[in-house]
Amino acid sequence: MDNSNCIHLDHRQATSDFVLNFLDRQCAKAASSKSSGLHHIAQAALSTEEESEPGEGPIWLLSTIASLIILSDHYLFSHSRAFKFIIWLAGSALAHQRSVVRALVPHLWSCIVFVFARIPDEDIRTKESVFLFLSQEPGGGIGSALVAALLNVSTTRASSSAEQVVSFDAVSRALKLVYDMAHTSNRHTSSDSLLLLHKLISGVGAPHAPALELSASPVKLPIPLFDGSVITAGWDRLKSILRSIHCPPIAELRNLSEAEIIHHRTLLRSTWAQLARSRISCDRCLPVGTSVRTGYH
Repeated sequence: MDNSNCIHLDHRQATSDFVLNFLDRQCAKAASSKSSGLHHIAQAALSTEEESEPGEGPIWLLSTIASLIILSDHYLFSHSRAFKFIIWLAGSALAHQRSVVRALVPHLWSCIVFVFARIPDEDIRTKESVFLFLSQEPGGGIGSALVAALLNVSTTRASSSAEQVVSFDAVSRALKLVYDMAHTSNRHTSSDSLLLLHKLISGVGAPHAPALELSASPVKLPIPLFDGSVITAGWDRLKSILRSIHCPPIAELRNLSEAEIIHHRTLLRSTWAQLARSRISCDRCLPVGTSVRTGYH
């Protein structure tokens, strides 16, 4: 999966077409009220509240769907039936009685963010609409992953350039998302916003943002979700596996350049002021020696 960019574009699209044609056919069966197909299998799997054999139950289902999302690539977003099915599945899994099933849902979303990051720059309309959808619920680490996906593939072109006006301004959207996260009533999401902001401005003094490998995806996939570890582990052991792969992307997030900080200073100040007003406990969410009061100047 880390070498997906080495696969020829024609082969990636052929694989995506095959997977999405399969999902479209399965969704069509559900629309025609046939009691068969993937939708029926999903309902049966999600109704299981006890540990199941490999190839059955909610853990197997979510792992399988995660693989299908990755294989679909960014073409997933042009197949509304398949995408709606995946969103329905994520919502249904989040309401499951077992916490170990609910704990898999953020990893499913990380797969969606992964393929979002692979939308071509020229497909501005798709990128814009998918971003607006994903940014509506930034909790559970989704917001942090989305910010990393936006910033780690953005360039340092001046935002006032004619080219930037007609392109997807990733930096502006990422910082607006951090701002929105700071204003949410969810304490964990607000804390994520503080961590993001601290990381973004910690490179003050650097004249340029670091060079970026634009062909590489900034989102790290949870490998145990794909290598059989999750579907073969007992539920007691699965909890520790999920904890081990819960890796917020903030550590890999690039710093803003000094030019970017100056250009977006008003939004950054507003975000910092909101975080200070919300009285987030810095001792829990920032490195030792850092505070809301002294972190931004």
